[in-house]
This record gives sequence, structure tokens and C-alpha cells, in this order.
Amino acid sequence: IIAVVDLLFYTRSCRTLTMQAVEEGKVEVLTREEIFKFIKEASELGLRTLIIQGMAEPTEDPYFRDYIEYADSLGLISIVFSNILNLDDDLAEFLFKHNVSLAPSVDTLTKDIYQYITTSDYYDRFMESIEVLKRHYGSQDKWADGKRARVLLSMVVTSYNVGDIEAIRELCNEQGWLLCSKAFGVKGSAKDNFPKLACDRDYYTVLQKIAMAYADKVMITETSEGKCACGGTKGFLVDIDGTIGACGDMLTRVDANIRTHSLEECLKAKQDYVGKLGDYACLSKALRGFGDVKSTQEA
Repeated sequence: IIAVVDLLFYTRSCRTLTMQAVEEGKVEVLTREEIFKFIKEASELGLRTLIIQGMAEPTEDPYFRDYIEYADSLGLISIVFSNILNLDDDLAEFLFKHNVSLAPSVDTLTKDIYQYITTSDYYDRFMESIEVLKRHYGSQDKWADGKRARVLLSMVVTSYNVGDIEAIRELCNEQGWLLCSKAFGVKGSAKDNFPKLACDRDYYTVLQKIAMAYADKVMITETSEGKCACGGTKGFLVDIDGTIGACGDMLTRVDANIRTHSLEECLKAKQDYVGKLGDYACLSKALRGFGDVKSTQEA
């Protein structure tokens, strides 16, 4: 029996494929009905977790609540990666009611650093959302049973916000949340923003050690093959046009699409692709050809 452990779904508002291409009709994004069909068929294969993540903000998708309600009706656990700027009491109550875990991006709690990193004036709105998160998802007492974390804060540590990591760690401790922190990358597409967010390339190793010292070792979800929710051979990663991906970091696609292939065929295509990479801890590293891909400590 094929057990589909995790799903990483890029919502319609994702910028994986440029919106210009979508607007020009070069890319036909999945419809609400197609997404419902996929979720249903994947659940019949053994899907347990629906991860909703995009380069844009997934909560802005017009059918976002429909997907959450439907997944919950099938007994699935949904995990949403979000900048939480849209998180008000109404949305937070809805998400909590439908068994949704949240993975907010929280890189700083300091106004000037927030404005610098995000190049926006949304700091007050962001901090209001943090308070909403506390009201609906906070307090350790709520999760005293220890079954699972409902909130995991995601922090990318740079030379500009490293001073905030202790405050963010304390926030997680107070609220019973988990912290996933890592140093700003120096490889791949991340290197383009490196001059802005890290003053010294050699400082990366120091930042990574700091990030690991403060981070929880427990992830909000795990696959049978490790900590990567989309790199494993027993999970789907679906792009906005239905194409199956191998890794969200590299946006690498395999030769399959949920519109033209059965889910069994999609899963097999991904398994074949990933299998050629050998033993790995991080699929992105394996694809890029650097790092010790066999060691989970180095992943």
C-alpha cells in the first residue's frame, strides 16, 4: 500500500511561475475543483498532512478557507506557512477550529530591523498578529498533553537580526511554541540577497552555530525519511499548474502532472527521480551538489 505522508501544495497566489505568465495565459493554474479532487484522491492513498506554502501569502488565496475546511472534513492535519499579516481573530479562530498548525515567519521583533528586512511599514500590523497568535494558539497549558506543536516560528538568522534570537526564543518558551532557525543561505538564489542581509560571508558559520543553539530539534511535521516535508519519496509537491516537484527550494520538477497522470504515476515519477540522488538528508543540497548530504546534522 502506498502511504502518502506529506503534501506541499503551492497555492494559486504563488510566484513559483511568474504572474505575468499566468496573466498571459501561458500557465493554466489549478482550479478549486481540481485541487479538491487532488486532496480527496491523495487522502485515499494515505495522505495525513496538507502543507500549504507559497512564495506569496497563501491566506490570500480566494479559496484558502475552502481547502482548510475540506482537508479537515477528511481528517487531515493542515499546516500553513504564513507571514501572519492577515491573521486577525476571525481567521485565527477558524484555523484553530479546523485543526490547523501554523508556521509563521518571524525574523525579528524589532521595528527598525523589521522595516529593513521586509522593506515595508507593516511592523505594527505584524505585532498585532503576534498578539492574535498568542490569544488563540498561546500558553503551554494548552499543549500540556505533548501530542504535537501547533505553532513553529521560522527565523532566518542574519547579521542584522541575530540580536533578536534570544527574545524570539523566550517568546516560544512562554507560549509553548517551537522555533526553527537557520542562518541566511550563501548558496543558490539566497546569495543574491546576501550583501544586504549578511555583512560578512565568513560570518555565516558563526550565525549557523547560533541558530542551531537556539532552535528546537523537533519539527512541526516529519516524513518517514527525515525532517524534509517535501523531499521524501512518499510525499507530493504540487505546483500551481499541477506539475509534480522534487524540492520546493530548487523548484525542480519531475515529468508528471496531476492533470495528466494518476497520483500513483506522479508518486512513482518522483520516487524514480529522488532515488537517483542516493542517500541524502537534504534534497536541495543533493540537487545543488554541495555539502554532506548524508548527515542530518549537516542538513
